Amino acid sequence: MPPPYLPIGQCIYCGAKRYSANRAKLADEHIVPYCLDGKEVLPEASCKKCEGKTGGVEQYLFGDHGHYRAARAVAGSNSRDRGKKTVPLYISLTFEKGRPTGGRRVDLPSDQAGPRFVALVVMGERPAVLRGIRDLSTEEAFPDVSLFFTDLARPDSKPSSYGLPSFSPPGLDLVRFLKFLAKVAHAHATAELGLGGFQPLLTDLIRGKDKPIPWGLFGHHKEAFFPGGNWRGSYFVRHSIQTVSGVEYVVVDICILADLLPRYRVVAGIVNGTKDEIGEAEKVL
Repeated sequence: MPPPYLPIGQCIYCGAKRYSANRAKLADEHIVPYCLDGKEVLPEASCKKCEGKTGGVEQYLFGDHGHYRAARAVAGSNSRDRGKKTVPLYISLTFEKGRPTGGRRVDLPSDQAGPRFVALVVMGERPAVLRGIRDLSTEEAFPDVSLFFTDLARPDSKPSSYGLPSFSPPGLDLVRFLKFLAKVAHAHATAELGLGGFQPLLTDLIRGKDKPIPWGLFGHHKEAFFPGGNWRGSYFVRHSIQTVSGVEYVVVDICILADLLPRYRVVAGIVNGTKDEIGEAEKVL
């Protein structure tokens, strides 16, 4: 087990000091979700409103209707329903905003859970800010994003970007996928550096505030990889400090379901330092 973190005492996303109007103690926050075997927990670190937002994104990706739900079942990741020998497969004919609006439910043995095909979100380059691009509104700031599909029943097969099966998972909302990566990166940076250790750049995205999506903060690690054949359901989250044009960035590398998804690189914030550089970053972002 990882060493425990001290209680934060305020919401790491919005700064609230209470969970809700009717409850004082804030909720604990998993850095990586429990459903992905996440063990690192920030005590007293999320309010009710933000907990609902981050939990909703995780439910969308990994819950019963989620794009990666079958991957979790194959990987043997944690479930709140301990001892459950079946997982629900929703066969849906129509979708609206990524949610099924019609169809039926069938319970399948967990080792036969479908759908088998999942998308790998591949970003072709390092985050734009680490390539020295400060204006994230320019075309060159957007990562080269591709979707590849891989067959969970044949993990050694090469991913394909064409020839989709007749039945495939719900379409993947890339913005919500980015919100998930942002949540993990921000929570990890907060755990390791403290709330006052860096200027966060991802909280507006996590909270769903209206502003342009900061695509330039996301990209791939140079050693990004495709799946192998060993399903362990493992993950890792690590951070480093990288200096570009005099600005020190907090960079978090994330890999979940490590034998399936590539390794992502997310810029979580700027190390507290010279105000002029931070001010410039605020204007750009």
